[in-house]
Amino acid sequence: MDAALEEELVDLMTFCLQSPGSQEASAKKERIAEIGKEAFEDGGVDALENLFFVLKNRIEGEIGKDPGEFRPLCPALCCCLWVFLHCVAACGCSCIVLLP
Repeated sequence: MDAALEEELVDLMTFCLQSPGSQEASAKKERIAEIGKEAFEDGGVDALENLFFVLKNRIEGEIGKDPGEFRPLCPALCCCLWVFLHCVAACGCSCIVLLP
């Protein structure tokens, strides 16, 4: 993943965690989902897991908040990761859109 996209994700997630009621939060969450989809297409589930591990550590270290609520926004980084190919979005995630 491009370092610039990683930085963008940190900025987007940090903003949303610090200003959850902001009018800009919705657009920022859409961008988080777009970047997650790009990362998945480039490197699959492993790349997303590695990326989220880095993001989680950085954000928790910088602002002390857990970015876990954004996992469902990034395709395949959701509570149904282990059944990704069989997910029917029962958890409300968007990973179903990636199925062939």
